[in-house]
Amino acid sequence: MRERAAKEFVARALIRWPAMYLEVFADNPFATNCWLLAAEGREEAVVIDPGFSPDRVMALLEAAGKRPTAVLATHGHYDHVGAAAQVCGDDLPFHIHKDDEQAVIDPHAWGAGMPVPVQTPNDIRTFSDGEVLWCSVGPSAGTTSRTRTPTTCGRASAGS
Repeated sequence: MRERAAKEFVARALIRWPAMYLEVFADNPFATNCWLLAAEGREEAVVIDPGFSPDRVMALLEAAGKRPTAVLATHGHYDHVGAAAQVCGDDLPFHIHKDDEQAVIDPHAWGAGMPVPVQTPNDIRTFSDGEVLWCSVGPSAGTTSRTRTPTTCGRASAGS
C-alpha cells in the first residue's frame, strides 16, 4: 500500500513539473560544462558558465529559437566566466557569487592563476549562499523563475 501511494505521489509531482529546454556542452580544454536552460515553449534562456565559446553558446540558442536573458557563473574560475562579457554584451546581467566578483573585476588580485577574461561584463550582479535568484522567463516582468543558490555554489567552502 505504501509503495503504491509513493508511486502515485511521484507521478502527480512529475506531471506538474514544467518541461525544460536544456543544452549542455563541454567542448573546451577543461571539459567545463556550459548549460543553456529555458522553460519549454519560451524563447528566453539562461546561460550558466559560459567559459570559452560565446559563438557556440549563441549558435546553440539561435538553433533552438532561444535568446539569452541572463548569464550565471557557478564560480569565478576562467573556465566558467571566460566568455561571460561576450555572451552578456551590453544588455544582459551577469550573476556571480559575491565572494567571486573580484574574479571578473580584477582576476590577478583574486588569484585566479589562469588566463583572465578579455572583457568585464557591464552589469555584474552578486548573490550570496542560499539566495534566490529571479530570472525573467517570459515577455512580461511578472513572469519569472527562481533558482535557489546552493551553499558554496561550486566553490570550496570557507576553511577547506
